[in-house]
Amino acid sequence: MASGFESLLHRGSDVEYEFCCDTCEEKDVNMEAQFYCEKCSKYYCNPCAGLHDQLYSKHVRWGRKDMKKWPVAKTAINKLKVCQIHSGEKLRVFCENHSQMLGTVCHIYSHQ
Repeated sequence: MASGFESLLHRGSDVEYEFCCDTCEEKDVNMEAQFYCEKCSKYYCNPCAGLHDQLYSKHVRWGRKDMKKWPVAKTAINKLKVCQIHSGEKLRVFCENHSQMLGTVCHIYSHQ
């Protein structure tokens, strides 16, 4: 469920939101999503949600109070695919002793 994730993650001076507005993201703008439209399968910030509503008045959108209906965040999925110790290293190996996915570097040096 999405409610178990932090609303934002800090990485250096950048802020990465758990749910980013898809329309803004296409324009390389980082805005936190406030709504999700199931019919469009997209997240929207407040300004973009207003435009969405003008074009698609019959679409039902869910706000933050209905986040349990939102799909899992893209950043949460991406976070699961990449090693948290060696940034950029993809998870490729499962360590049975520790029951966790590992990147190649962690596997070689820490989980022989």
